[in-house]
Amino acid sequence: MDFIARAGSVVDKWQRIAGVLLMLLIIVFFWTYQVISENRRLNAQYEKLRAQAQVYVVPGSVAGFYTPANSEIMLKELSYLIVNSLNNYTYQNLENQYREIQQFFNDDMLAVAQSYFKDLIQKAFQDERSSKFIPDQTAFKIEGDTGPSGRGKTQTVTIEGTRQYIIAGTVVEAIPMRYKMEFKQRYISKSNPFGFELVSYNETELTGKLR
Repeated sequence: MDFIARAGSVVDKWQRIAGVLLMLLIIVFFWTYQVISENRRLNAQYEKLRAQAQVYVVPGSVAGFYTPANSEIMLKELSYLIVNSLNNYTYQNLENQYREIQQFFNDDMLAVAQSYFKDLIQKAFQDERSSKFIPDQTAFKIEGDTGPSGRGKTQTVTIEGTRQYIIAGTVVEAIPMRYKMEFKQRYISKSNPFGFELVSYNETELTGKLR
């Protein structure tokens, strides 16, 4: 009888231990389930925020959420921003527009551009002259690698169109133009949301002046 009592005591002890272990397993199971559920919720929220990540857009654009564009689109946007800023102006706003795009010039380009555009701004103000640029969208061209492997290399952009000079509301000249710009790809930053910097800028009259 004593043996049976001891055996029953051992069985009862192991049953209590098994019960405690079972409770611990249940607690761990629910804790793990909560952690996994929370991680899934956070991952879903992260993916949603990443899909709607706010990126830097063209200065003057409406603030909002935008999907990041590829490098070729960004280079095209920057190219037209520069050409339009320097060729679509009134004599009152040309200086401000030039200041806005200076942040996209590299140091060498900035040093070369200062005197040229200073003279252009002064002449526009003296003559009270405005300018309007009408681009030829079919002539736009990018040469060079705009992908990740092109970082640090030169990309050349060509834009063509007609530049009109306007004085007192009258078009006094209409000139077919070609603009050639060289860029180098850089990392996107707050100061340069496009990821490219202007290395050189050249204007060429194509067929002379049109009246």
